[in-house]
Amino acid sequence: AFTIKDVDLKNPNNRIKEEIRLPSGRGKEIKVAMFAAGEAAEKAKAGGIDVFAPAQIEEMGTNKGMGKKVANRYDFFLSEVPHMGLVGRWLGVILGPRGKMPRPVPPVLDPAVVATGLRSTVVVKSGD
Repeated sequence: AFTIKDVDLKNPNNRIKEEIRLPSGRGKEIKVAMFAAGEAAEKAKAGGIDVFAPAQIEEMGTNKGMGKKVANRYDFFLSEVPHMGLVGRWLGVILGPRGKMPRPVPPVLDPAVVATGLRSTVVVKSGD
């Protein structure tokens, strides 16, 4: 922890939120989950990512306790592009304040590659 003097952090332009990729990883297990179906879900499972089907998104949104448990269990979330609207509608209230909104994964990109990068990433942000 460090102190920044003479900077008004109440101004959103002065806030810091950076993702830094570490060359040797973080030294602990990072859990990644993905909202996906079909081929993308199979690729994600093969890459060691826990997968939630689109039907589970609405269930987690209506059952707030379940949604909060999932949000606290995982460090990063990924989502197929078509499911981003569902995730925003049902889980935005839960994931947004935690800074865990999913990153969209286009169909041409392998989710396992994205997850490998996230597992060696640390998020540095200023206090509000």
